[in-house]
Amino acid sequence: MTLRRIAGKIARNVKLIVKDILVNSVAGSDLAVFPLRVAIYRAYGIDTRTMNIRARCLFTGPHVRIGHGTFINYGTWFDGVVEIGSGCEVAMNVLFCGTTHEIG
Repeated sequence: MTLRRIAGKIARNVKLIVKDILVNSVAGSDLAVFPLRVAIYRAYGIDTRTMNIRARCLFTGPHVRIGHGTFINYGTWFDGVVEIGSGCEVAMNVLFCGTTHEIG
């Protein structure tokens, strides 16, 4: 493995770690105000059209879309490709699992 390849892998891993810290720790904090939370989510590719996302949510998927006027309660986990329409209400600690894997 070449030095350039190793450096590329390290750079990708660092980007993922920074994204995880900002999205899931900073924006997901109880101390983050709604506009800051949503701004961080949008900056990292989460397509949200609502400000009503409570703290401690976890985003691990590559594509999440949340429609206008939707309410996301505390501790909701978005894993994989997840799209939620407009005007929905999501309870606490819900898991949206949009990932797939081979069975067996």
